[in-house]
Amino acid sequence: MNTADAWSNLKNVGDVVEAVRGLLAKEA
Repeated sequence: MNTADAWSNLKNVGDVVEAVRGLLAKEA
């Protein structure tokens, strides 16, 4: 895995985390 792939994976995880936070905020 090169640096670009690592950053891409981190960005994707961050997007998922943001989406989950948004859903939890709606539920709360």
